Amino acid sequence: MNVLIVGAGAIGQVFGFHLAQGGARVSYLVRKSHALPSSRAFHLDRLRRWGRPRTDAFRPHRFFTSLDELRAEQWAQVWLCVPSPSLETDWVTSLVAATGDATLVFLPAGLEVVDRLAPPKERTVVGLISLMSRSSGLGVSYWLPPMVTLVLEGPEQRRAAAVKLLRRGGCAAVSGDARRAGAFGSAVLIPHVVALEAAGWSYRALAQGPWLTDSLAATREASAVAAAQLGTRQPLGPRLLRPWVLRLALWLARWAVPFSLEEFFQAHFTKVRRQSEAQLREYIALGKRAGQPTPAIERLVHQVFEVERGA
Repeated sequence: MNVLIVGAGAIGQVFGFHLAQGGARVSYLVRKSHALPSSRAFHLDRLRRWGRPRTDAFRPHRFFTSLDELRAEQWAQVWLCVPSPSLETDWVTSLVAATGDATLVFLPAGLEVVDRLAPPKERTVVGLISLMSRSSGLGVSYWLPPMVTLVLEGPEQRRAAAVKLLRRGGCAAVSGDARRAGAFGSAVLIPHVVALEAAGWSYRALAQGPWLTDSLAATREASAVAAAQLGTRQPLGPRLLRPWVLRLALWLARWAVPFSLEEFFQAHFTKVRRQSEAQLREYIALGKRAGQPTPAIERLVHQVFEVERGA
């Protein structure tokens, strides 16, 4: 089974490894400036709460640098593992044409990303990223949280094939409502990460300054916008978030997570900073469309992104 990964960053490498472990022949589509020799192997450290990381390596079948090169192969699945702002509609349309009848697996960050790109619905599977990974030294470090699964939704046979391949490769995956899970997960995560950046990537500074209150208010606003967009009720969690709840969660995370959350968030989200800004601006635009106020989100955008650019 030929599987193509678009993007060879930290997320793409982890998914590529597990898909290869599941029996797929994995290749990558990368920019010419990021082209790698065919002999290049990826090295991954799977972090564990107790004990040393498990180190694995795998060598992709091939690296492609243009869409035209893809036409000579028959692809079963194409996984798009690049930041959502990097995806343009015309480019995705060309990718669809170049990959035959391959299943297109999107891991979007944003409520309207897949709708904007408009891939053929009969070929599209949408997934929610459930792992944490970052580049570290000469390889990638990642963590698969226990009892957390990758949620995939889409046409039954295509979704089931992707789930089966990941499970065989040691990555827990299930069928479910990925759009809902992703929408409300991002409503909690993105305001929190942006507020943490505003606090200098320090949880102590976040807890002592005004950013904690703003991040929780922005979470409630984003959750309300997501619920209106999806035509569903909000989960109880975002509405119950309070400063003491977040402080307790952070204290528990020190025992459960095998690395520093501050360091991880800074390393990973600095690279996808444009994506985080795009998500917050999407909440603002959707809120205005639905007549929902988003003052806390607007404050985060202004202080973190606009003031920096002198806007």
